[in-house]
Amino acid sequence: MSRLPRPPEPGASFEIVPSSAVEPRRGVVSVLSSVKRVGPWSLARQTRVVATLGEVVLDLRHATVGEGASEVELFAFMGNVKLVVPPGIRVLTDVDTFAGSVDVKGRRDVVPGPDAPTVRVRGTAAFASVEVVFR
Repeated sequence: MSRLPRPPEPGASFEIVPSSAVEPRRGVVSVLSSVKRVGPWSLARQTRVVATLGEVVLDLRHATVGEGASEVELFAFMGNVKLVVPPGIRVLTDVDTFAGSVDVKGRRDVVPGPDAPTVRVRGTAAFASVEVVFR
């Protein structure tokens, strides 16, 4: 049975789509450079991110996100990874650091509902920073 896409939660502009409409895997690599995913784009079920002496920005505010759980698996070495998240998406972080940092900041007063999509951020940051910003 196929369900129709649900509208985003109030205040958010991302779109939630059925699992069948989500790409299974995608990767983003930044070596001595900067890669930004902003505006309309689709978050894959599993997104691998590598930032080596570079920066990767994934902005979900206008993205298409699959219902249920998606995963951002990252490896940052002397680089930066930033995830910009609108209200209505749940984010879980499990990032190991070595001389690095993981920061979660921004508005957290909007509690996602039980059917809200979840983004799991996991991986390793060595001499690097990982930032999750709620806007």
